[in-house]
Amino acid sequence: EVWRTHRRMIMPTFNIKILQTFVKNFHEQSEVFAEQLRVHEGKGEFELYDYVSRCTLDVIG
Repeated sequence: EVWRTHRRMIMPTFNIKILQTFVKNFHEQSEVFAEQLRVHEGKGEFELYDYVSRCTLDVIG
């Protein structure tokens, strides 16, 4: 089945040892993201999409 083939291809990515190597980067990027959002604190609505997109690319890139 197609889903089984796809699952076999991506499962090594979700190995705990591999995921642990990303923790530092996740933490660093979440700090950057939070700091970027703090600039807007108390100033009303703002467009979040660009911030989320940039953070996502920084995490995976």
